[in-house]
Order: sequence, then structure tokens, then C-alpha cells
Amino acid sequence: MDDYDLALYPPGETDWPLERGKVLFVQTLLDLGVPWADVVHATAPYFGELKPPPMPIVNPLDAPPFTPPYFDVARHTVEKWLRVVDEAWRVYLAQCASDIREYRQRLIDSGYKEPARTRRTTGVYTPGDGKLPIAEESIRYGWAAGYYYEAWRGKPLGWSEGGGR
Repeated sequence: MDDYDLALYPPGETDWPLERGKVLFVQTLLDLGVPWADVVHATAPYFGELKPPPMPIVNPLDAPPFTPPYFDVARHTVEKWLRVVDEAWRVYLAQCASDIREYRQRLIDSGYKEPARTRRTTGVYTPGDGKLPIAEESIRYGWAAGYYYEAWRGKPLGWSEGGGR
């Protein structure tokens, strides 16, 4: 899962994957240095009148801090203490993963939805396998936004030019 994947989105009539795509497209135009006024004007026929630049809102689930077990000079060698810390870390990670899974399942049970996963590839192309590696999402948005904006300005890009993040 890359940085832009939404694990879940709220229930309702809104097409959240489409809205996410719009936000990413606008953010990419801004990342490419397109002035906000041009972004608003260029996207108005498709996205309507944009108000302020979109600000992503994320409500992270904070994990409690990990505190390693104390080091007792009388009972631990450094190696023994490292083994104790490794075990405590594994227990901590397992508990955090369990808490996150339960939280996520509660969201799903309350109506949040999972978006359809996009096709993935290993990035390794073997002749004859029928699939070429897929460009990262941020690169694809860079290409699309760059081509769209330059065409909107009346200066279409050639095949070897394009935007990118």
C-alpha cells in the first residue's frame, strides 16, 4: 500500500475514490507549481468552483509509546537485556496490530467501506508474462496533471515531456 491509498472511507452516497482522485489531481497541479487561480479556472468545468486549496484531513490512530524494559546491572548482561527488549518489542507490535485490526473492523462494521484495490505488479517484467510494470500513482498523476495543464494553456506537451512529482 503506497502513501496515497485510503484504507477505508465513510459510508454514504459520495464516491470517495472519485473525490480522492480529484484531490490528488489538484494537489499534483499545485506540486507542479501551477498557480491556484489557474488550477481553479482549469478544473472548474470538471470539479466545479474550488474554494481554498484542499487540505487533507487525517485522524491518525496513535499507538502508545514503547518503553523498553529497564536494564538491571545485577541481573542483565547487555546481550540478555537485548533479548528481553526484542521479546517486549514483539509483544508490543502484536498488541498494536491487534488493536488496529479491531479498530478498523469496528469502522467497517459501522458502514465504512474499503475501496477497490488497484492492480499491482512486482515491478519485474518478464517477456511473455503479458504485464508491464505499473508506474507509481504519484508519477501517473504528475503525467496527467502536467499534460492536462499544458494543453489547457494551449501548449500541449510532446510525448517525451510531462509532469512529475
